[in-house]
Amino acid sequence: MGISYFNNASWNEITREERFFCLQLYNHIQFSGEKGFVQYLIDLGLQIPLDNNWEIGFEVCFYRDVLFSRKEKVPPSLQKRTFDLCLMSDDAIVIIEAKAQGGFEGKQLRSFKNDAAEIFAITGIRNVKSIAIHSSKYNPKIETLADFQVVLTWDSLSAFYGNDPVLLKANGVYGDSIEYQILKKN
Repeated sequence: MGISYFNNASWNEITREERFFCLQLYNHIQFSGEKGFVQYLIDLGLQIPLDNNWEIGFEVCFYRDVLFSRKEKVPPSLQKRTFDLCLMSDDAIVIIEAKAQGGFEGKQLRSFKNDAAEIFAITGIRNVKSIAIHSSKYNPKIETLADFQVVLTWDSLSAFYGNDPVLLKANGVYGDSIEYQILKKN
């Protein structure tokens, strides 16, 4: 049974919020263990070490958190820089940027180019990788995805995690308006 003001749908049925889908992926990675996901990425060609102590983060304000942990001042330009998901180890960092209903935008893409240098300056880690997740219905230009080392789709992640319906839904909401999502249900 849904909520009346959602046209008797549940919030889970109508949301197109990428944070919701990223949280589901985060939960899968945590529940099954980071190394399983790291191995999946390695199998796709990402050059990162498997046998590190990996940790997954969700909605990570990386620069703020690293500098705060050292009691250092955070430059205003880095205070709110947030990664959807971030795999972190002592030797490598994997930034994961996800899109569900929309696509990647120029300003955000430019910030990815700076992340490896910023992270190296702050942590000394050179092995910084960027991964994109988007709908298989989204057809970005090659240059849009040029700075990502691995590009995943939500439906491939759904398959990897046992045909998870939430991750499959993330794949299906691309380009759909909220009105269309409600009408599809009825």
